[in-house]
Amino acid sequence: MSRMGSHINWASLVFGSAHKSRVRALCRRMLGNDPLRVEDATDFVLRELARDNWIRCRDFQGKAKPDTWLYLLAVQLVREYAQTLHHPPGMTTAHGPRPG
Repeated sequence: MSRMGSHINWASLVFGSAHKSRVRALCRRMLGNDPLRVEDATDFVLRELARDNWIRCRDFQGKAKPDTWLYLLAVQLVREYAQTLHHPPGMTTAHGPRPG
């Protein structure tokens, strides 16, 4: 079954200046005003959206505008990025080293 998301030019939406600005503002709101962290998080979000031939984007079913879908994905990815700040790879936990 073909999904609606496979027919959208995600690259032009994700890498367009409007979306990049929205992601950067989102990162600033969620992570604080550290310019390096905001830029790193913005890059992370854009890279992850494009990863594996836009796999996350292709789940789009048309129940919202593509921009809204991208924003929701970006929120999830910023949260994922924030988790890596608190639990970097190889960091030990109360239960011993994290599997890597």
